[in-house]
Amino acid sequence: MQTFRIYIYILIISSFSFVSCGLFDKEINQDQRIGAFRMQLNAAKDSVITPEEKIEVFGAILSKISEDDVIFNINKKNNLKIDGLVLLCEEYVKLDNYEKALAISDSIISTDSLAAQGYCIRGCVYQTWGDDEKALPFYNKALSLNPAYPDAYYKRGLIYQAKDELEKALADYSMAIKYKLSYPVELYNNRGDIYISRGAYDEAVQSYMEAIKLDSLNSPAYRGRAEAYYMQKKKKEALADCNQAIRLDSANILAYITRACIYTSMKMYDNAVADYRTVISLDKQNERNIKAIAESAIKDLQPYSRISILQK
Repeated sequence: MQTFRIYIYILIISSFSFVSCGLFDKEINQDQRIGAFRMQLNAAKDSVITPEEKIEVFGAILSKISEDDVIFNINKKNNLKIDGLVLLCEEYVKLDNYEKALAISDSIISTDSLAAQGYCIRGCVYQTWGDDEKALPFYNKALSLNPAYPDAYYKRGLIYQAKDELEKALADYSMAIKYKLSYPVELYNNRGDIYISRGAYDEAVQSYMEAIKLDSLNSPAYRGRAEAYYMQKKKKEALADCNQAIRLDSANILAYITRACIYTSMKMYDNAVADYRTVISLDKQNERNIKAIAESAIKDLQPYSRISILQK
């Protein structure tokens, strides 16, 4: 870790040793310097050092950016600073230091009050902190400045979904897809969940399929599609998807619950009881508030389990 940090500091210093000559004009030197800074930011971002160490490195790079006199274009310098401040803010969020993260987001907004990114980041901090109501207006502001901002649409959609404003959530998810959100798998899963809650099972299946196309190892997508298939009375397909979800994640509680329902409908009572018992073992502290449901289901199924054994 220490070696990597030393390397970063050396890189900060050594990367600026080039001097202007007849072959490079002022603009080229500026762009080279910006490229060197971006390389440093990305190197620190992708490293395995701790958030505390990354904060130290990002801070050093940002100081160099502020002091640099080769980057003469104020807009380019501000964009570079914003990129560094965003990375810095994310590390403070990882440490649950939300007040410091909010202060960094203020710095982003003060650097460029017309940049949507600062408002979106501030909304993300509030949302991660658990205050959706404070986050919402910042997403609205970000989208008023940049109506093609996929992250803001997705994050706002999550809030609308949590508030059970499903039409708004679906609209925001559609906009996030339109503007090519860089991490769309969870978006498709969330959209599938909404479609299931509305009884739109064909649309739900399609959404989960999109998630699986993007990530064939995504256990929640198989579990969600299993539920949609089950509601369409496609028990064979539903069971296959549940099995796959559990193969990919043996702690996927919802997959066991869904599969238990499928087994019950197929009169495979022993299998259903076994899955409900697994649910209880995975949620011993009843953090998901499903222990009582599983116990009640076991009690209801117990009289039939010997029948299912004889039928095999």
